[in-house]
This record gives sequence, structure tokens and C-alpha cells, in this order.
Amino acid sequence: MKAIGSMRGAQVYFWRHKGSSVYAIAIVLLMMSMPWSTTVDFREEPTKSQSSNSNWGASGSVDTGWLTVGSESTGSSTTIVQHPPGASIENMTFEIGVNGSLGICAQDPILTLVDANQEIFDGTGIGGFGCKQSYSPDDVLDSYLDPYSNSEAGLLLPTGAVLTDMVIEAMRPASPRLSPSSPNLVVHDLSHDASSGRTFILADDDLLVIDETVSNPIVHVESISATEVQVIQPEDLLVALSTDGIVHYYRLSNLEHISSHPLNDTIGRPGTFEWQENKPASLFLDSQNRTWISNGCHILWRDPNSSLESYHFHDVCTGSNDPIISSIHLTGNKLLAGTIGTGFVMLDTSEDVNSTLVFSNASFFSPITSPSIVSYSVTSFEILDDQILVSGDGGVDRFHILSDTWLSPWTTSNWLDSNDVLKVITLENYAYVVTPSKIHRYDSTVLAFTGAITTNQANLTAFDKVFPWPSSNQGIAASDGAGSLAKIVDMSAIEPLVLASGPAILEPQVVSVIDAPSGKQAWFASGSEVDRFDEESKRWLGVIDYTIDGIDSEITDIVQIDDQTVIASTSGHGIIQIDPTDGSLIGTVSGSDIAAIDTLGYDDSTDKVFVMMPEFGIAIGNTSDLADYSFFDEDSGLDSLEFTSMTYRSDILYIGTTDAGVMRIEVSSGVVLSSWRSLGIDDVDEAPIEYVDGDDRILLGLKGFGLIILDRFTGEVLHVWDEADGTLPDNDINDIYSDINGNIIISSEGPSFWNPGVAAMWDGADYLQPTWTSFPTSIPGPNNDPFQFFEATSNVDGIYMGTNRGACMWDWSLNGPDCWSSADGLPSRFVNTVAILEPNRLYAGTSEGVGIIDTSTGTVVDVWTAAADSDQTDIVVIDSIVYLGVEGIGIARYDLNTQEWLTTWDGTSGLIDNDLITLLKEGEVPGTIWAGGYFGLVNINTTNEQLNLDWNLGPNSGGPTLPYEPPMDVIVHDGVLYYQQIVPSQSWQARDSIARIDIQNNTSLAQIDTTDTLGYQGQIRGMHMVQDNLWLGVAGVQGWGGAEPGDIARWNTTSGNWEDPIGSYGSVQRVNAQFLGDCFPIASGNCEFWVSYGDSILRRYNATDMTLLDSWDDVPGPIRGIESFGETYLFGSTDGILRWDANNSTFLTPWTPGSGMPSNVADRVYSMRVVGDDLWVGTYQGGNIDVSIYNQSLDSWDVTPYTDVGGYAYPADIEICEGIVHVAFGRLQWWQGGYVARYDYSDSDGNGIAGEWIDAWEDGNGLDDADPRALACDDSHPMLYVAYDSDNVGISRFDYSTDTLLSAITPSNGISSEPVFPGGILYDNGILLVSHVDEGGISRIETSGMVISTGTVFGVGMDGSSIVRAPPSSDFAYAIGRSGETSGVNRVDRLDSTGLIEGGFDELLILPSGDVVEFVSNGANVWAAVGTSNQGNWQSSSGYGRTIMEGMVDQNGTLTWLDSYDFNDDIVEDIILDGNTLWISTTYRGMIALDTNTKQTRTHPGSIHNSMDGMYLENGNLYAGLTSVLMPHRAFKC
Repeated sequence: MKAIGSMRGAQVYFWRHKGSSVYAIAIVLLMMSMPWSTTVDFREEPTKSQSSNSNWGASGSVDTGWLTVGSESTGSSTTIVQHPPGASIENMTFEIGVNGSLGICAQDPILTLVDANQEIFDGTGIGGFGCKQSYSPDDVLDSYLDPYSNSEAGLLLPTGAVLTDMVIEAMRPASPRLSPSSPNLVVHDLSHDASSGRTFILADDDLLVIDETVSNPIVHVESISATEVQVIQPEDLLVALSTDGIVHYYRLSNLEHISSHPLNDTIGRPGTFEWQENKPASLFLDSQNRTWISNGCHILWRDPNSSLESYHFHDVCTGSNDPIISSIHLTGNKLLAGTIGTGFVMLDTSEDVNSTLVFSNASFFSPITSPSIVSYSVTSFEILDDQILVSGDGGVDRFHILSDTWLSPWTTSNWLDSNDVLKVITLENYAYVVTPSKIHRYDSTVLAFTGAITTNQANLTAFDKVFPWPSSNQGIAASDGAGSLAKIVDMSAIEPLVLASGPAILEPQVVSVIDAPSGKQAWFASGSEVDRFDEESKRWLGVIDYTIDGIDSEITDIVQIDDQTVIASTSGHGIIQIDPTDGSLIGTVSGSDIAAIDTLGYDDSTDKVFVMMPEFGIAIGNTSDLADYSFFDEDSGLDSLEFTSMTYRSDILYIGTTDAGVMRIEVSSGVVLSSWRSLGIDDVDEAPIEYVDGDDRILLGLKGFGLIILDRFTGEVLHVWDEADGTLPDNDINDIYSDINGNIIISSEGPSFWNPGVAAMWDGADYLQPTWTSFPTSIPGPNNDPFQFFEATSNVDGIYMGTNRGACMWDWSLNGPDCWSSADGLPSRFVNTVAILEPNRLYAGTSEGVGIIDTSTGTVVDVWTAAADSDQTDIVVIDSIVYLGVEGIGIARYDLNTQEWLTTWDGTSGLIDNDLITLLKEGEVPGTIWAGGYFGLVNINTTNEQLNLDWNLGPNSGGPTLPYEPPMDVIVHDGVLYYQQIVPSQSWQARDSIARIDIQNNTSLAQIDTTDTLGYQGQIRGMHMVQDNLWLGVAGVQGWGGAEPGDIARWNTTSGNWEDPIGSYGSVQRVNAQFLGDCFPIASGNCEFWVSYGDSILRRYNATDMTLLDSWDDVPGPIRGIESFGETYLFGSTDGILRWDANNSTFLTPWTPGSGMPSNVADRVYSMRVVGDDLWVGTYQGGNIDVSIYNQSLDSWDVTPYTDVGGYAYPADIEICEGIVHVAFGRLQWWQGGYVARYDYSDSDGNGIAGEWIDAWEDGNGLDDADPRALACDDSHPMLYVAYDSDNVGISRFDYSTDTLLSAITPSNGISSEPVFPGGILYDNGILLVSHVDEGGISRIETSGMVISTGTVFGVGMDGSSIVRAPPSSDFAYAIGRSGETSGVNRVDRLDSTGLIEGGFDELLILPSGDVVEFVSNGANVWAAVGTSNQGNWQSSSGYGRTIMEGMVDQNGTLTWLDSYDFNDDIVEDIILDGNTLWISTTYRGMIALDTNTKQTRTHPGSIHNSMDGMYLENGNLYAGLTSVLMPHRAFKC
């Protein structure tokens, strides 16, 4: 028998299987200690109880179906089940089920047959049905997943319980929003959900979900651009209204977006209604759960449970001067609509036959129509007992409902501090009246105001927005537009709800990271104040001012010495001790205030504290007694007290100075060591080195500068030799060699036979006046004499040296030379390296291979040349056998023991089917190798020369399915083989999947496709396993719209999911830097340094200490102009002009065409310059090219299209000179040249008209070329300089004093011959600086008027960009943008009197593309070889690298790039890590060793030739495959 009923609270279901001869029974359920909720029917389709037919029959069985019984909170409930009269019950069986939703359960249930007084089920002591047994740690898991799980959380279920329909609410908690300055957060509205206890706050463009029962109350953030929000709990709805008239509906229980509806498109909309975005809107929920919306003079409402798109409409429009509704309220049968400026409207409401509201008898109330009314503009309505309270700009009007009369208002004449009432809030018997500076509380039980709270008491600047806060009794929340929501309970301020926090110190002088008990904190100091940022809670903790403790001097450094003490140095109070828990002052260190302290240092391994006091000395103490220290000054041996910085390492304290280099103190002994001083030598191409054993001397050659001799132990410079003082025959030293007799031999490289290099010998006797013996070089015959000399070696027979005429020999009497060259069988006559590796065998390395010379007979006995010209020449060494994979040959093998080539494994060997090999790699099982190619993929046992695995491309019977493209690489990790296909030959071909094979089961797994994580198609260029993540370098494929730069995709092999990609930013073609604010003559605190990189990155620094203030990676770049315009900073972008408010440190609404800019101009800004009160802007897009002038005083634009001044060209640069604004228009089409347009401010042509365009300059008429791109002016003479986007043209000079085009400054004057960057030229006090593209560096030349000196070129090998003067004025320093294009290295260099300082102002290391062709890693450290990607090219990348980037992966998987090494035009073939050395094989420079500690690179000497490929490291031996771009042969080098 089944039956079902209903009850209040829980539902218990009974199931009877069989019964006969039953009679009417009553089932009673007793439930003890039962928790209750509201009445709920949990079954989706409950079955109604069915009574039996009147014809019962003599016997039978009855199935009742499910029967729902219930109880009040405790006690009993009786449910009657009909049965035949006189029936008896036999074989009664039943099931009990409890729906435990919403925390409802049946505790210790008892079932009794009332009529028979018989208990049929006793659940006492067995626990509850539907009851949660326990949850650990609490009902709510109030913690972060750290990092991926919380293993302490668990759910305990009753024995035998079955868990169904489990619902987990996983929120997305957020910390308070962080602001780079004082937070600015607009709180629009809030609404409370009583059922969940949560509050929904609209702040700025976000919806914040607040749950105050957890430690991090912002439990969820949803992006919603809306200003009104309302909870409709009965319909499980959250409604948000935006200013554009769109209503957004969300599911209240889980914030699932349901729909969004424009009110202009709603059902039933009358033709007179049109949403007015410029008019206020309000949202209100009445007691009947109707949703009300007002806008303009219109009122809309939606009935509960009706269609979300269905609204009713009414209006109070008058036809002229329509009222503007500000708020609405429904009470009883009255609808109240407050307005702005016209009081309020009261309408009677009733229902028609369709139960639709009908309005009548509209009455208007205002101070004009009703003298007892005080407000013209109404802000809110509230009901308090029998009064309607109407707040507004005149106070609070009060309407007595019962008597239908107006009571005396509340105003400044009786109770209020202001008549400007923002809102009235009613809570129980209290009314809270809100004015801008005070909240008054009125108690209706005593009919009087009983208290007030001011903004100061609430820690606010004003009561901007105030709301009821239902989570607290008599709770109110208030905002002043800052980051905190003040909470007021019973008229007292309690702990606020922090929604956003920002620093109190905007220009910190000191930054330090502290380990506080709560976690890591960042401490920021300025003056005597410290602000703290807590990493755990992600919020600012507030400033601490130590002047309260008597410390009124400047804090200069902060260091933590243990978990209980932080020490800080000051400029006048010595060292102070601070508690890291709360930042409170513990005390000061006695005697430490003898001088101003600049820097503190601490070493935890020795407990040493280091104190730097400029102009006074250095103190070294111990934390056990800070007052006991050693002191060092000039009397102690220091060379200077002009300290700049300090660091400690390996028992040495290093002190930087302004005038004595780096001073050193050995801390353990207290000995002052010799200082390290500058040699004044930078930017050397090569530095050969040799050690003289007997004298403990190190000889260091500096090509172009000479040779220096160093003391091996102290590093002291003992001698400097150069050509000028006669101690050296040539400064251009290629090699230094100590021969077997102890002589020193140098070789140098002359540029030509008439200016030859030298080979010379010194006997090592006299270091002060060394005597050199030059080697003879005369060889009979024309053009045979060597004039370039390279590496040397020697044996008992004589001296051997590589030259440009072969491998040459001189005997010990220096007779010779006898040379072997290409005519004798060497691969080339250019021999770079020579080595004697065995008796009578001279190995001569050339650019085309190596020749082996039998010195006893003088014949070339063997030649090794390079391997095939292929993308993949891999090398593996197993058991003294070298395996070399060469495309077109197969697997070549060389026996290191016998020094013989073994039989090549080719297509006839039975191991591989053809010679087209693309992969050779050592297997995971010792003695095995993987070989792949167009034959498929095989695993070879090298011991028995048998195949372990043999897979063809495509499907394999009984095995995996391989891709149809051969492998470029394979990786085996945790039993899974990852198969990377070769890179396609065309850049538009996508190949972005990795095949996966389960090796143990010999089956294919699902492929992984990088499109799933990157969102676009690409080509996988490289593959590497970093910890348990598979890193894939992916270059974007080329399409008609260009190519994505690509990225490094990361597949987590443990979870089987994609991690976030590393992130790439594309090629950086432009770096623009500028100093803005009060920067000259001396930078003040508000001087800022701004720099933009490429298409998206913008940084903002405090220019006084280069503290990073802001950074953005989504600006619409490139930024082609940065200007200061009053208190606003302007940035010319590809989407108009970005604007920064310098006073409030925030971006303003950008100017775009039609909104701030003229509507008819393009939005891509190519040049921008402020001239007086005018802003000049050059824009270009397609055929829309204009120069626009904005006059700030008149607030007007004047637009000049290019057709008014010249031909089709774009405005690349703007400069004023001699009262004339010059606009350089760069060439756009090869058949049409550019020009310089000129605008005359001052009537220079004497025609009586100022402010007109005058004749432009063209090639041959004012210009030296047809592609001008950059302009600079020397105002003192006056002279305009014009630079071009053309090679070898130079810089034009137009002399305005004579109106003459002078001779140009050309490369013959010492400047670079490369084209000039647009706008990349600056004239400053007799110095002309020019930025060149095509890696032409920076030209510097002194010129004034007619005088031109010889120029200098700095930083060749990298493009230049913007050039600006840097503060202070006395330094004559310049900030120069340097764009790394596809290298990933981008900088702002500093050029000053000491030279060019790379990254002197800023440096940005970014992944330029996903064209990562090689990886190596060591734990968290990663090195990646990055190519040039596909961007802009239809031909696919060659698969070779150009740049090596070094990064570190933190515990969260975030990669930070630490360093970058650009190889410019060379090709990186392979990289391999050996301890602290990264070996790099290249095409042109051979083998390069990178010391990962010192970051120094050097070309490794002794290689056979410079065309290197794959490498293999084994037992301290490095094997390198050799290739050639000229001839296909096999070779390797050990």
C-alpha cells in the first residue's frame, strides 16, 4: 500500500510491500529534537494518496505508495490510512526515507499504530534520518585551497548511508580590491538575502557577495555593470538594473546568469516609453514581491512569477517639463513617486478584473503646491508605524496615514544638522535620518531623537551612500566612496567591511618584506611613517607614525633579524627596534645615533648586522648585542666615505662608492682588502686569457684596448699594455698563448694586407718594458702573406698558428712560415683554430671543416667536413659509440676507442626503412635509442642491434596510431610517450597537437591540442618536461589578418589538464619613455618616469628612486607620443589619446574621434607634441590622415587633412623651430615621397599672416631624402635637423638664420649609416643624439651651428627608440628606449658622461613569441631558446633560436623571466645544461659557454669549425654534431 500526505518540515516516506485483511490504521511519527525550516515539499512530482474502491473483497494485499507524514518541531503527528472495516494486518513491511535538504532531518523517529496501540518501528538511539552526522572542520570550509586541496576537510555519513544529489557551494572568494593609491570605490546599491544571510553589493562594475560568517567575507565577485540591485527570494532571483535600461536576472542561489532584457524591448511597452540613460533610475520591491522600476517620468512593474520580459507601464508625464522620478514606494493602496525638483506624486492603486494594478487620482505635492512640504527633490520614502517619511533637499516631510494629514517636518529648525537629507532608513521602531555629515536616530516609542553619529565617529569623510545592514541588529552600512564600508550598530561604529584598500604612503623611500605571525608583509616607509601590506589578507593595514614615539627622523632602511624583531635605520635616531606582529616600537639601539644611517644589511648565517653611514663609516655588529660593533673609516683603511651601496657575500662586505670603486672588508678578520676599481674598458668583442704559472700572473687581452696583467690571488691590476705606449705591438688581440718554452705569443687581426695584424713573441722577462719579436709573414707568390692571425699552439718542432692564409708553422728560430691551405687539401684557407691532439697530428679548424695534417710529412691526411644541411642533426653516445642522426644519410656511428667510422644504419640496415631521419634520442632504458623519421618511430637496442618497438606513421596493427608527420621530438614521462611532429614548412599550416602513447599497453591515448588552451591555431616548435608539466612552444599560424605571437602552453601530466600558458607579448618594435611632472632642474617627489613597451605594456615609476608605481599590459599600443598637458598626461595610442589625471593618479576617459577628438579623424595617433597652449596630434589610418591642433584656452580643434599640405604620407614627428611647427610626413608608397609640412605661428615669411601653413620641404628642396621621420631643433642658432628612414643618408641641417640647407651630417662624420627611428632624434646643448633602427644603435655627435665634430655610435646590435633628457639638469643624462623586437629583451638605457648603461632606467624581459625551439631546466630554473616566430612572414620559421631566456617557476607555477641573452643574427641550434654551465651550439660562433652564476658568455676555443648542431653530454665529455650550410657530410666534435 502506498500513500502520500504533506506536513510542515521534514518528509518521511513509508513503503509497505505486502498486507492482507487490513483495517483502518493511524500511523504516528514521533520526532525528538528535530530542527525545522519552512514548509517545503521536496518531491518534484508528489503522488496524491489514493483510497481503495468501495468493493474491498475478502482478502488481498495493498500497496500504499509513498506516504508523507510529519510533525511539529517535537511531538507527534497522526496520518490516517483507509482500510476495509475489520481488516487485520499481516506481513507488513515498509521502507523509511528522509529528504535531508536544507538541513531538515528526522531525529530518533518512532512509528506507532495508534488504533492497535502497537509500536512498529523504534528509531531511538540510532541517530537521525537525513541528518548530517558531522563535517570537519566546520559547517563552512572557511579556508583557501592550499595549493590544490584541503586534506583536513571531510564529511562523516551514517553507516550504510547512500549519498545522492549532493550539492556543494564552491564560491570564488576575493580579497579586498587593491588600489595603487588611496582607494576610490563607488558603492551603488546593496540588497540582503535573508534566507542565506548574504548581502549583495554593487560597487563600481562588480557585484560583491558578502558572507560575514567566514573570515574572508567577500565570498564571490561577479562582473556586472549595474547601479541597482534587488533580491527576490521567493522566485530565487537576483535583479540588477544598469543605467542603459537593461535588466539582468541571476539565479539567487548560485548566481547563474539567467538572461538580460532591455526595457525598450519588453512585452507591453507603449510607444511613448523610451529609456533615458541620462535620467536617474530606481529599483524597488514591494511587500507583494512586485518589482518596480522608474526612469524619467515612467513607472514600470513586473508581477511576481510572471515572465521576466513582461512589464506593466504607467507614467506621470505632463507633456512639458515632465517630472523626473528619483524614487518610488508602494504602501497600502498608495504609490509614492519622488522627483527631482518637483516634489513627489501620490497615486491611488486598485486592481482591475485581471488583477492588474490600476492608478488614479494623481496628486502632486511640493513646496509650491503644499506649503507644509519642505522638499523639492525627494531622495527616499519610508514607513514608520503610521507615518510616511519623505526625505529630500528640505528635510523630512511626515504624512500621518490614519488622519490623512501632514505633520511638522524635521529640519534644521528643530532636529537636524542639515536640510539636505540623503536618505531615511527605518529599522523596527527607529528611523535613521542621513545627512552628508551626520546620522540622526529617531525613536518612535518615545517620539524623540535619541542619538546621532558623525562622519568622524564612523571614520568616513562623508555619508555618501547609506544602507540598512540586516546582518546586525539596528545595523547600518555607510560609504564615502573610499574602500571601506563603515558598519554602525546601535549608533556606534564597529569593524568596517573592507572592500578595497590602498597605501597611505604613495612615494615610499624604503620597501622591505617581513615575516609577521600572520604571514608575509610588505613594509613601506617614508619619513617617519611605515605602511604595511599583508599578503595573507591582501589588504593594507594602515600607517604607523613613529613621531608619536619620538622618532621624527627619516627611516632609511628596514631589515628583519628574527621572528620577534625588525630593525630600522634612521637619519637621526640610529637604529630602532620594531615588533613585526603589529609594527609597534620596541626600543632603540644605544649609541647607534652617532651619524645618519643610509643602509642596513643582515646575514642570518652569521647573525651579523652591517650599518652604512655615508661620510662617516661602516659598522659591523652582532644581533646578540647591537651596541657592540666594529667600526671602519678612512683611518681603518677605507679608500673613501662616499658610499653608494652595500652587500655581503662569502665573508666579504662589498661597499660601492662614487670615487673609489668597490671597497671590500673581510668580516671574519676585520681586514680591509684592496678596492676594485674600473679599468674604463667596456664593450669588448673578445677577451682571450692566459695564465703565467711561474709568476702567478693572469694575462687578459681586451680586443681594441690592449692587454692587462692581473695578480692571480688579489685581482689587482699590475700592468696595462697598449700600442700607444709601446708595450704592445697591436691592441686588437685575438689570442694569447704560453708556449712550451714559457714564451708569450699574441696574435691579432688586421683589416687588410696593407694594415696587417701581427704575430709576436715575448720572453716573459720584463713586465715594465716588454720586448716583442714579430714573426715573419712573407710567402712567395702574389696574395699569399697572412695578415690575420688567430689561435696558436706549439710542440718541439715549432709554433703553429691559424691564419687567413692557412695553418702556418714557424720553427723555434722563427724561420717560416710554412703554411697549409686549401691548395694542400684543407677545407678552407681560413684557419681559426689549431691543436696538436696526438704526436705528428695537427688539427686545423676552418669555417668549412677540419683538416688533419701529418706534421712529419707535411701532408693533409684526412678532412672532416660538416653534416647534412638539415633541421635536425642529433647526437647520442652509448658505450663509446657515437650515434649521429643525419637527414638523408641515416644513423652514422663512430667508435671512440678505435677512432673509426662503423657501418651506417640506413634504409638497408633493417632497423629503419629509409634515410630520412628527423629524430635521434637516447631511450629511457639504458642502451636504447629512439629514432624517428619518415619511416615512423623505432626504439633500438644498441647492444644486439634489434628493434624493441617499430611503429609506422599512421595506424599500426595491434599498436598505436602515429601522426602521419614524422617526429621532431619525443618525451617519455610516467609511462606515456609524447610525440611532437616536425614543424610545417609553411607558416599558415597549423600543427598544434601532441600524440600520446601508453608504452606499456602499446596503445594510443587521446591527443592533446594546444588550441584548447591558447584559443588559436599554431605550430608546436619545441617540447620539454618541467617537473610534471609538459611545456610546448607554440608559434601562431599566419593568416590574412596576421599571426598570433604564440605562447608556451603547459599540460599538467598529473591532473590531465591544461595549466595557464606562460604569456607572450609579441615583437616589441617601439619603446617610448618620458619624464613627466616636476622633473627639472631637480626631480621632485611628483616627477614620474613613464615607459611604454610594444603594443600593450605601460609602466609608471617614481622618477626620484625608480619605484614602480603602476604597470598595465592591456593598453592599446604602441604609444607613439607621451606629453604633459597641464595636470593631465597624454598618451597617443591606436585607440585615441589616453589621459592620466596627475593629481588623482587615475586614468580619465580617453579622447577618441567624436568624444574629445574631432569626429572626422582616425583614432591611431602617430605623433603628438605640445606647443604652448596647443596640442598637436598627427593621426593616420588607411586614407584618413590629418594633423589636428587643440587649443586649450578655446577648447577647440582645428583639423588639417594631408591633402592640404602635401601628398599621401603619414605624420611621423612634430617639432617647433624658429616659431614654425614642422611635421615630418613619412613615405607610405614607394612611388610617392614624404615631406616636411610647416605651420607658421609667427609670420616668418612676412606676409602679415600668422598661424598659416607655408611651403613644405621636399627631397631636393629643403630635404636630402624623400622619407623624413624625425626632427630636432637647435634654438640658439637656429637650426632644424631632419633624419630619415633610409640608409646612408645622414642628418639634414636647415639653417634658419640664412634660410639655407647645409651639408648633411653623414656616416663619414662618425654616425651610424642605418635608418632613424620615427621621432628618434634629440638636440640638447650642443649634442645631437639619434636612435637608429636595424640594430644601428645610438649616434652621438657634438654640433653647434656650422661646426660638426666626430661622432660616436653606442649600443650597436639593438634598435633605438625615443630619446629624452633625464633629470637632474646638471647630469646631462638621457633616457633612450631600446626595442628588442623578437629577442624578448627591451630596455631604457641611460647615456651619460660614463657611457651607455644598458637598462640604466628600466628593463623588460618578456616572451616575444611561442617559437621556443629548445628547452632545458634544472628544478625551478628554465632556459628557453626562442626563435623569431611567424609574425609577418608566410615562410615558416626554420626552427632555430635567436634568444635564450632564463626564468624561474615558483610553487604556484608562475614563471618570472630573470635574464635574456640575445645572439642577434646568429642561430642557436641546441642548448644543454652541465652544472652551472649552459652550453650553446650555434651556426656561426660555434660553441658558447654561458656561466649561469656570473651571466657571462664566452666562445669556447678549439672547435673544429663554427657550424655546430645537436649536443650530447656524458661523463664530463660534451659531443657536438657539426653541420654546414654548404656541403653535406657527417662529423662530430668531442
